Amino acid sequence: MNVNLVNAYKAAKMSEAQKSFGQRGVDVIGKIGKDLNKLGTDLANKRETDAKTEAKRISDGKKTGQDLATKVLDRSGALNENYLNAYRPQVEDLQAKYDKAVQDGNKEEEQKLLGQLNNLSSDTATWVDFRKEVAQTIDTKSVDGKALPNLIKGLDSDTQNLLNSILDSNTEVVFEDGVSKIKGPDGKLYSKGDLEKILDDSKRDVKTHNDLLGINEVLMNEAAINEGLSTDNDKYKEFNKDETNRKVMQVLETANIQSILNDNVFTGEATMAENIKDYIGGLSYQALGIDTVSSSGQVYDTDGNGKISMEEAKLISQEDSDKIFDALVNPKNDYYEESITKKAVGNYYTSILEKNYGGARADIAQAYKKESGQLNTYGLI
Repeated sequence: MNVNLVNAYKAAKMSEAQKSFGQRGVDVIGKIGKDLNKLGTDLANKRETDAKTEAKRISDGKKTGQDLATKVLDRSGALNENYLNAYRPQVEDLQAKYDKAVQDGNKEEEQKLLGQLNNLSSDTATWVDFRKEVAQTIDTKSVDGKALPNLIKGLDSDTQNLLNSILDSNTEVVFEDGVSKIKGPDGKLYSKGDLEKILDDSKRDVKTHNDLLGINEVLMNEAAINEGLSTDNDKYKEFNKDETNRKVMQVLETANIQSILNDNVFTGEATMAENIKDYIGGLSYQALGIDTVSSSGQVYDTDGNGKISMEEAKLISQEDSDKIFDALVNPKNDYYEESITKKAVGNYYTSILEKNYGGARADIAQAYKKESGQLNTYGLI
């Protein structure tokens, strides 16, 4: 390509533009550029403001939740007046029908109504137990509260406020088709079954955390033994990335992925959610709802295979990075797919395990030799 000819052509075209539109045309083009820059700055500022607003809502929700949890635990989960008021008409109606059945000598109806009364009694008892479980999950101050899995670190304010409403005496409780439900802050009705699923998804997944730490412990022991037995790099057992990733993915099969995304498994490491962009290699642009070309014209999919490579990830704009983040961590996002999120999470934890295995080999060997020397001194080996 003749660069001089291309530049000359561009210069001629610009000259024609200036002749056609004059300085006014050039000013308009300049204004469009400034407007686009301002739009980018405004969007960045809005993201920052939205993040601060959500952070405050989360903080306020946690404080409210702790206050409510303390009150509920002080009463061992006993139902507030709002629950009792919702149950009272149901109980009174069934009691009146039961009394009539007894007077009429209708044994079949009598037994049916007695069963319904017993079911109501059992239902109230399960609400008491459930409210206590919610309170203990939210509570981070009492001994019992600390002993149980608490809420995940990155729980959004809407979910926090919904869980708070289970404990709040001002929450409206209604019966719909014979099932007791609460009206959430969003105006929707939630059964206890709905709320149990939400609570499970909001709990810190201690089992999966421990399983991941277990994989790490095995690898660290293996690395230490290798270093302790030999300084010959040829005999050192290298990190098996594929095998480790397979083990991680097995653990993640039954994981509460929101907990693994937002809670810190390895001390000192950032959470997965904070570094989502670094672990999206191999994922599909289409599956994440991202165009392969940015709004500014930047081509992402440089190799044309439809999947994000680590080099391509560096090209992704902040705007599209935010979209990817939401698609991976927000179950309400149209593009959210748990299997895709788990793949990204698997990449993340495999990379940490690899760093732990190989990144501190000298330290591991030194610690192993020191420990072995101490054991030998005391005649233990």
